[in-house]
Amino acid sequence: MATIANLRYVPRHLTARELVLDFLSNRYPREMSAQEILGVGVALGFSEQSLRMALTRLVEQAVAANTGRGRYQLSPSGEAMRVEVRKWRHLDELAKPWSGAWIAVFDASVPRSDRAEDHTAKALRDAGALVTDAIAHRTIAPLAPDRSILDCIRGAEIDVAIFASPSAFHNLDGFLGAGELARLAEHIQFAAIGPTTAKAMRDSGVRVHIEAEEASAAGLADAIAKYYHERPSTPRLA
Repeated sequence: MATIANLRYVPRHLTARELVLDFLSNRYPREMSAQEILGVGVALGFSEQSLRMALTRLVEQAVAANTGRGRYQLSPSGEAMRVEVRKWRHLDELAKPWSGAWIAVFDASVPRSDRAEDHTAKALRDAGALVTDAIAHRTIAPLAPDRSILDCIRGAEIDVAIFASPSAFHNLDGFLGAGELARLAEHIQFAAIGPTTAKAMRDSGVRVHIEAEEASAAGLADAIAKYYHERPSTPRLA
């Protein structure tokens, strides 16, 4: 979910070339996709054609490099030029007091779903900004879950049920019916990939037996292994 906050606009003479250079300079040595550059540039009032032309000319001049599949980064020579230019400035010219008049705040480094909590948007709204949430993707449940798997879970025929996201938990909870997962927690060990998922489970009244310290697949596997290593005689009540 990208967060775009429309604050007070301060007119500024800025060319498409300067805007693209600014993007790539601040991202160096990381890459930036053409889609990201065009999306923000168009939101700031530049035409898509002028931005594409600026990208093409910067690549032709070896200031920027096309790393493939529509991704760009400042070339080593371009970075060297940027560093050299910065040396011409005095330090007191680099630091400027904030006027409180930004054109926009664009927060899309990590795409978020429609169910994600967006603390950045809340903070911006609290500061008086007008925020538009551009949802990157929506989380939806499968239309036709495998009934044999659901029956296997209902019958407590498994040892561990793994939940890798709050939405995965809520989807299964919806398929099984209200209160069913809370009942099954007496017969099956439930594992959560991290604190966010574990909180969603506990808020729904479901016991969490295993919670990964590191929110990753490897962290979850380690947590499950540790749980059974410490409880080698853990019975499974069918």
